Amino acid sequence: MFTGYLTLNDGIRLFYKVYGSTTQSEKKIDSDQPTLIFLHGGPGVVDHTLYTPFWSKFANKELGEATLQ
Repeated sequence: MFTGYLTLNDGIRLFYKVYGSTTQSEKKIDSDQPTLIFLHGGPGVVDHTLYTPFWSKFANKELGEATLQ
């Protein structure tokens, strides 16, 4: 897992967290792997960690590193 910020043209910075990347040491996304983007409500709605146990089940599923139950 690694984190970062994406800066948009108007200066807004979006925080992101990547789970299950096969190139974690390089801190970049493996474009050959399927990508799932989860966007939750804005500030004050709920912290994203509430959803982590569910969505992290999909990390590296094709590499055999995660299983769905």
